[in-house]
Order: sequence, then structure tokens, then C-alpha cells
Amino acid sequence: MGISDYTTFTEVDPNSHVVITDSDTITVTGLHRDENAYVYKDVGAGHFAATGTYYAKLKITAHADGVCFPIAMTDEATREDMGTHWTGRDDACGCYTDNSGWWSAIECSGQDYDADASVLSTGTPYWIKVVRTLALLRCYIYDNAAMGAGDLVGDVQVDIPSGQTYRCAYAVNSFDDGHSAQTITALVEDLDIGESTASVPWHLLFGRTA
Repeated sequence: MGISDYTTFTEVDPNSHVVITDSDTITVTGLHRDENAYVYKDVGAGHFAATGTYYAKLKITAHADGVCFPIAMTDEATREDMGTHWTGRDDACGCYTDNSGWWSAIECSGQDYDADASVLSTGTPYWIKVVRTLALLRCYIYDNAAMGAGDLVGDVQVDIPSGQTYRCAYAVNSFDDGHSAQTITALVEDLDIGESTASVPWHLLFGRTA
């Protein structure tokens, strides 16, 4: 397993707020809460099995109550922002930051939600670990690449439909709920969704610490 190549994903970004900078970095600049912007890979129905562990890295550089999903999945053939998935009660779930530093998770079909308030700081790199079991999505976030117990700053979880599989992975996604003044700027890096690649995962090497 290893870090996904973002250049093999598809970018949908009408307002030019999300850019695949290179193979392991996506730059999010001024992403609003009234737009549909995402980077995704659709690998076919049932590709992502009912259990799995995924990783990514997030660094918020400016936050005005915006929303950014660094990891999300859906079983829908139609890609949308996570706000649209939420209101449509689609088979979709993910973790995200909002409200200027909250760490949160949602499952859209049952509209389940959990949040840790004000745990993330601007300018600090964070390492994300998402564990999906048969009926639970648990999203951890750490302030150190070693991801030890003492490094944990946020831990949220939501119920998911038992045995749910997914076809599409989002490396970045927005949340459109009509709030045009709320924005976020961030770096999203080093996605590992359990796919075989030529690179070695950072969470094994601990080579990227800033």
C-alpha cells in the first residue's frame, strides 16, 4: 500500500479554489461554503470493501468557518459536494474541519454527525487516520506523524450502514450550505486509501513531519 497519486484523480472546481499541486499535494485556497468543488477517483461499484483504514495529512493556513473534507467516500455514481450528499441522504461519509478548527465526521444516508470543538490550529500540520468497520466510521487526528496516544487531538465517530461498500474516494470535497462568506485555505497531502502504489506510506516511514 502507499500514497495515492493525486494526478490520477479528477478535479472538479468551477471557481479555481482547489488545485492538484503535485502527485501528493492538493492546495485549497479560499474554498467557500456555497460551492461544489472536489477531487475524486471513481473505481467502480463495491471497490472499497466494508472495512478499511485510510490516512491523510492536513494543514489549515487560513480559516473563516469554512469546510474542507480531506477524506470522504460515496457509493453514488453521481459526484457532488458533501452538502448535496447530506441533504440527499446519499450513501456517503467522511471527515472534515469546520467552524475555524472543529474536527468532525458525517454519514449522509442516516444524517449522523459527530464533532470535537475547536481542536485544530491554523498553521499546524495534522495527521489523519480513518478506520471503517462494518458499521462504524471513526476519524482520528494527531499533531505528530507517529500518531501515538499522546499525539491525539480529535476523535469522532459516526454509524454507517452495516457492510456498506463504496465506489468513489474524495481526496478533497466542499460542503455547500449557502454560506458564501465562510472560507478555508489549506494543504491536503499524502492520501493513503489502501491502494497499491510504488511509494511507501508516510505513516510507516514517518518521513514527512512538517
